[in-house]
Amino acid sequence: AVFVAAVQLAAAVRLYARSRRRAPALKGAPSACVIVPFKGPASAENVAAFLKQDYPGALSWKFVVASDKDAALSVLPAAHRLVSDAVPTVSSEKSLNLAAGAAAAGGAELLLFADADVRVRPDWARRLAAALQEPGVSVATAALLPRDWLSAAWFSAGLTWFEPLTIAVGQSLAIRRRDFDALGVARLWRSAVSDDLALANAVRAAGGRCVLVPGAAPEGRGGGWRAALEQFDRWMTLFRFDMPRVWWPGLLAVAVKLGALWQAFSAPFCPTLAAVVLCGDALTLFVAACALGSPRRAAGVALAAPLLLAAHARNYLVSAFSREIVWAGWTYFLDGPRAE
Repeated sequence: AVFVAAVQLAAAVRLYARSRRRAPALKGAPSACVIVPFKGPASAENVAAFLKQDYPGALSWKFVVASDKDAALSVLPAAHRLVSDAVPTVSSEKSLNLAAGAAAAGGAELLLFADADVRVRPDWARRLAAALQEPGVSVATAALLPRDWLSAAWFSAGLTWFEPLTIAVGQSLAIRRRDFDALGVARLWRSAVSDDLALANAVRAAGGRCVLVPGAAPEGRGGGWRAALEQFDRWMTLFRFDMPRVWWPGLLAVAVKLGALWQAFSAPFCPTLAAVVLCGDALTLFVAACALGSPRRAAGVALAAPLLLAAHARNYLVSAFSREIVWAGWTYFLDGPRAE
C-alpha cells in the first residue's frame, strides 16, 4: 500500500512540476486544420470557440457529421461542414468521422482533433502547436477538468499517467500531418473503436512521445454522477481491450488499496494502514488537481478520494466482465481493438 501511494504521488508531482514550466512559444506558424466530429444537437458557443482561435498561421476547419440529416448541421457553418456517410462495421462512427476529416484537411501541416461537447480557449490551437515543437514529441493532448468533484477526481488521477504511459485523450489533441501519415493513423481508425487509444498505441510502438498541455485544457461537459460512472465504465472497458498494459496495473493498484482497507478496518482497527490508502489518494489528487486548476478547487477534488476508490472498484468490476459498450446511438461488441 505504501508503494502504490508513493508511485501515484510521484506521478502527480511530475505532472505538477511540468505544469509550472513556462509554456513554449510557437516558432513559425505551420498551417493547421481543426477536425471535430459532431452528432445530434450541438452547442453554437462551442462551435464559435473553435472558430475564434488566436492562431498566427493559416487555420481551417472540418466539422464532420455522419449523415446529412444530423441535427448538428443547423449550427455548423456551411463552409466548414463535411458529411462522411460513416456506417461503422469494425470501428466506431467517431473514428470514421475523424479519418474523413483528416482526408479532407488538404495541405495542413498540423491536425488538431477535439470533441464537440468541449469549449476550447482562444489560445488552444497555439498551445498545442507549440507543444509539438518539443524534441521527440509526436502528440500533444489536453483534457478538461470537469465541474463535479467525482469526475474531476477521476480525470486528475488519470492525467498523471498520460505522459509516462503514452496516453492521448480525444477531447483535444494535435499531431503533425507527416507523423499522422507515417503512423498510418487513418488506416488504424478504420478498424478501431477508440480513436485516441489506437493513436497512442501507434505512437508508443514507434518510440514517440505524448505530452500533456494543461494550459490548453478545454472547458465544459457537466453531468450527474450516474452519467459519469457509466462513462468511466465505458472508458475502462476500452482500456481493457485496447490498452491492457494500462488496465492491468490499474486493477492491481485498486486491489491493493481495497485489500489494505479491508485489513485496516478489520479487528483490530489499524488507523495507520487506513491513512496510507486514503491520505495517499487525497494527497495525490490534490497535487494533480493543483496542476490543472486552483488550490481551492484541488481541495474539493482531494475530498472525493474515498468516492474515487469506490468508483474505480466499480469501473474495474464492470469492465472485467463486459464486452459491450453503448456509444452515441450504437452498441459495440468488442473483440480486441475491433468491434461489430
